[in-house]
Amino acid sequence: MRFLCGDCGGPAMQDRVDDPPIVRCPGCDRPMEAKERTSVAERLVDIRYVCDGCGMETKRTVADEAR
Repeated sequence: MRFLCGDCGGPAMQDRVDDPPIVRCPGCDRPMEAKERTSVAERLVDIRYVCDGCGMETKRTVADEAR
């Protein structure tokens, strides 16, 4: 299931830190594992993902609903 932004019709930003988005590795297409969360601004966190298959890393910024 994909959620779309009501204003622009594009993909909506994931809005819950307690249920991080599933991110697939662009290199080997495996699901990546959320490893680290870092606060970047009020109500925003970066989640660092790592692929167990090839070791590729990426970050996603999501809203922190707990704050």
